[in-house]
Amino acid sequence: MAQQDQGRQSAARSGADELFQALRWLMASIDWKSIALRKDCTWTAWKLACTAILWTWSDEKTLGERFVTARKIICFGRPRQDEPATSYQAFTKLLRKWTGPLVELLAQAFRAKMQDVLPSHWTVAGWFVLACDGSRIEVPRTRGNEARYSPKSKLSRAAQRRRTRGRTKRRTAELARQRKANIPSVWLTTLWHVASGLPWNWRTGPGDSSERAHLLEMLQVAPAGALITADAGFVGYDLWQSILASGRAIAR
Repeated sequence: MAQQDQGRQSAARSGADELFQALRWLMASIDWKSIALRKDCTWTAWKLACTAILWTWSDEKTLGERFVTARKIICFGRPRQDEPATSYQAFTKLLRKWTGPLVELLAQAFRAKMQDVLPSHWTVAGWFVLACDGSRIEVPRTRGNEARYSPKSKLSRAAQRRRTRGRTKRRTAELARQRKANIPSVWLTTLWHVASGLPWNWRTGPGDSSERAHLLEMLQVAPAGALITADAGFVGYDLWQSILASGRAIAR
């Protein structure tokens, strides 16, 4: 039994080391100077980014357990004085503040690695092709999700309640249907690198967001001369003119 336990521990250490090295490889070119954490903070930008990635990948049941597992991997083989704080609250507080800048740095590093390691899967018939599409994802009906991801209605809930006072049951049923339609959902618009099948960029918003507006926001990270391909939902003279004026092409 002791030998089996040692074998499991050895395998766990080996897996942690492989994950650790993979993350170091991915992030080797990132300059973290723009992430200005306090001098007395035990977290560094690199540790925060790595822990956040492993935290989302973990299959533990709770977010707290995921954090414990991710932190263990980050601490593997490191001196105790280099270990970040064990507070889950401190970790999430840092993430709330720095998620945007961290995601941008990681996305840039990921795109650079794609070009370095996939030179034979970079273009299609001489074109750098990006496919764009959007999809709606329902999320739990929490207050935070409702505030951020519910479709924008013409009337506030308070106004809707005032208008329905003294009205018929039919009006009450109509309001119930409207509220059901306002279930929060995330609209995710993604640019895919066609040659490799990997994501290039993305935007999120409420369930009634415009995927065309998301595409226009993402044009700045599409290489000059890129060919944008999309389905019939990406229509309109203004959209196509903006794409062509940016130095990219479009195919439908």
